[in-house]
Parts: sequence; structure tokens; C-alpha cells
Amino acid sequence: KSEAKGKPDLNILFIYNMPFYALAKMTGGMVSTEMAQGIVSIWNGHFFKGVGRVIKGFFANNKANKEYEKRLLEEK
Repeated sequence: KSEAKGKPDLNILFIYNMPFYALAKMTGGMVSTEMAQGIVSIWNGHFFKGVGRVIKGFFANNKANKEYEKRLLEEK
């Protein structure tokens, strides 16, 4: 709708053109840089290597997030 009016929605355009590594920075800890590297590997034609890296990164990131949350709760 906004492009029809002549005013592009810059937020949507930014999200569509976001590099994969920006996912790691913009998702608040849901995606790690290792997972982003796995996504790039998939995109570059190394499907199984990339999927393995994404899965490995997911579990490592989940563990790191839980440890960080535990440290935050201990400080309170």
C-alpha cells in the first residue's frame, strides 16, 4: 500500500534486504552468529553442512542463553 502511495515502508525494505549476519544482531539472542554462518552455508550450496551448523548452533545458543539467564537471576 505504501509503495502505491509513493512512500516506501523503509522498515519492510530493511527487513527484506537484511544480510544474514544481521539476524544474529537483530533477534535479541534467538539466532547466534554460528547459526547465521550455517544459513549462509545453506545458501551457498552446502545444504547438509549448513543444516548441521544451524542445529549445532541452536543447541549451543540455547545453552548459552540459559546460563546467561541463570547468572542474571543470581545477581538479583
